[in-house]
Amino acid sequence: STVAVRNDFIPGQSANERRFCEFLQVAASNSGVAFQAATRNNCTQPSGELLGVFYKPNGGAVRKVGLQNDPANPFLGAPGGTKYGAMIGPIAVNNTGIVAFNARASVPTLTTLNNVLFLCDGCSTTTTTPPLATGVVTTGQTDANSNIFLTLSAPGLSAVGDISFSARVKQAGGRPFNSVYIR
Repeated sequence: STVAVRNDFIPGQSANERRFCEFLQVAASNSGVAFQAATRNNCTQPSGELLGVFYKPNGGAVRKVGLQNDPANPFLGAPGGTKYGAMIGPIAVNNTGIVAFNARASVPTLTTLNNVLFLCDGCSTTTTTPPLATGVVTTGQTDANSNIFLTLSAPGLSAVGDISFSARVKQAGGRPFNSVYIR
């Protein structure tokens, strides 16, 4: 069955303006299909492109999980709030409808963008607008051994919603190295 086609309006808009123009990443499970898409107000014009992550549960309508420039966790309380920046790499969806993805998140008062692994545990709800995805792991955070996360891979996702990922990490004053994690 059809999930979405070019020029369909994206969900979660107060007025129909933004459309699906290109489909970039797709992940499927028994619960439905998650995908990343480039959206614009007019698919024939190259300007104004915003990337987003969307989810269509089996038997339900497409839902917006996150779109560039929309509010994002994990720093909602920071001055100016957090916004999604670029959506990065492959996404994942499990059989219960949990969606995981990697995105840059920015806070207007900070000078750097953080890469964040996001988890949308409410994507399978019956509402057309799921709750904001939770920022689970952020570059700059430390692991249990005081290693600082420098880069994060695309997420893997277990049946119960655990995220697996690899990361480039380092200890203060040390050399970077690679590690594998599950959260």
